Amino acid sequence: MGWFTRRSENTFSQTSLWDALDAAGIPFRKPLGDLIASYGTVPSGWNDSVRYCPLQGGETLVPALAHPLAVQVQSGSDLRRAPMELVGYIRQYERAEKNLATAEKSITRLFGAGRNAGASNTIERHWGAGHCTVAATVFPPRLQRFGLQNSRHDAVSGSATECAIRIRPDWWPDLTAQEQGWLEGWQLLVCGDLLFVPAPLFDNASRPIPPNLAAQSGFGMSNDGTGLVAVYANGRAVLLSRDRIVAVGHDVLTPAKGGGQSNVSVTYDRADLPNGRLLLLSDSYDAPDHQGIAQDVANRLGVVLKTTKFADA
Repeated sequence: MGWFTRRSENTFSQTSLWDALDAAGIPFRKPLGDLIASYGTVPSGWNDSVRYCPLQGGETLVPALAHPLAVQVQSGSDLRRAPMELVGYIRQYERAEKNLATAEKSITRLFGAGRNAGASNTIERHWGAGHCTVAATVFPPRLQRFGLQNSRHDAVSGSATECAIRIRPDWWPDLTAQEQGWLEGWQLLVCGDLLFVPAPLFDNASRPIPPNLAAQSGFGMSNDGTGLVAVYANGRAVLLSRDRIVAVGHDVLTPAKGGGQSNVSVTYDRADLPNGRLLLLSDSYDAPDHQGIAQDVANRLGVVLKTTKFADA
């Protein structure tokens, strides 16, 4: 059975998505910087700070795209790693539901039927295996109640009824020798029960851990002191080189309109996004151990501890 033969059962997996992308000739493993050098970028048409890097091969994977499958590029994009997401749009019809049906037909041929995953103002079909996903989403005008507005729909002709196709391959290169060493030997400072990372940052910064290096969830320092390791219960990790970390933060939100909160984070440098922030701990505002933990992490990293306190308004 070829990749473009209709499938009735759901066969979606990380491997099947990668195979389909390879069959279509989509270079999803290349660093974003290399893709930009090869294909350039074009304006988004709806936000001056957002551009798209158009790729080849998307029309084979999902016919009827209005433009080539592309990678969204903005100031926070990591040019050193493979794209987190590929996006394309179908605008064949004036009805959003018909554009969704067109997208669903193409994707179902590859992976079988998806599941419903819409929200109050969207209709979505979703195919997923962990962090590796494909989604086809529309915003039907009839569902845009209560004054909901979308700047893209105002700026781009046909976008109000388009079907957005978002592909997240979740491909990572093999661990470097240094990263493998960090995971093979690191000192746990805090158990995983306290860990919390906002979803967008987690998706962009975390990577799967090889089964042979599975470890207890939590965060700490590598044995050689050169890296910070944060391991999560779902088998993923954030690995940061110590020389990229510039500060540890302890932010205390005292109760006001909100209930208060205490957060411990590290601030790190990236060439394309200076002073990125990785949240390590989040708990009630009076968590007694956070100040000590923050100071300990700062001491081990040899960086300053920045403590702030303000009302949870």
